Amino acid sequence: MHIPAGALLRVSDGQPNLDFTCTFSYALVQLQVTTTVPTAGGTFTPPAPQTYQYDVNWNIAVDPSSVLGADLTLSGIQGASVTSVTVVNNNMTTRFILSIPFGGSLTASIGPGAITDTSGNPNAAFTGNYTVQGCPPNQYSITNGTDAIVAGITDTGNHCDDCDTLISLPFPFMLYGTTYSNVNVNSNGRLDFMCANEPNGFNNNSCLPVSPNQCSYDYTIFALWHDLRTDLGLSGCSTWTNGCGIFTSISGTAPNRIFNIEWHAVRYFSNVYTADFEVRLYEN
Repeated sequence: MHIPAGALLRVSDGQPNLDFTCTFSYALVQLQVTTTVPTAGGTFTPPAPQTYQYDVNWNIAVDPSSVLGADLTLSGIQGASVTSVTVVNNNMTTRFILSIPFGGSLTASIGPGAITDTSGNPNAAFTGNYTVQGCPPNQYSITNGTDAIVAGITDTGNHCDDCDTLISLPFPFMLYGTTYSNVNVNSNGRLDFMCANEPNGFNNNSCLPVSPNQCSYDYTIFALWHDLRTDLGLSGCSTWTNGCGIFTSISGTAPNRIFNIEWHAVRYFSNVYTADFEVRLYEN
């Protein structure tokens, strides 16, 4: 629109108008979110803590200069944040990178007018709800025990990273109505009665229930489920005279025997951190 100087006169004193020029943009549709990846109502995987890519797709191209990481707000999970954003797909997608420390329900929102199209027209408000795999914060409190460990003596042969070793039990043992004569002792701190649940048994090791791995985790005793190693010769294994591994012994006499299963393990991410714990299976 252009109104040249002097085209109009003010009634009160006859003074002419100044020159006026203005450009308007008319949008047939408002800028709005069409889809997201993951889809609204969907799930972020793998389990948190994790860095996730979150794509927000628009019905028309956005102005890249109008896009900031702060345009996307996250709520519902403590500590969730937007670390960066880029505009891709011919300016039809804003790609946010999210840092999410815990699992739970996440709400992602973009307020009205936070982002504009290439003509400067503002977006409509958007809100999407999602599930993040993983445990919520502070689900468990873990403390060191004070009871003395009944030492394991017999080496089961479990000296590995992410493995199960099948051993015979000295007496039939009943767990939730099923009787077993053997069990898989696991380097990641479990007794796997159902199957050898490795490899990848270090995943999802923070909360229950958990999705199946090689088989389900039914009929499993979680002694100290963590990403552990029982290999020989690792730093930290010198803590014990017989080194790292899983060792067994028997206390008492039939029919009141106790089968002791003791772990000498180190953490995968740093072998200087050790873990000494046991499970005691009772004959009666």
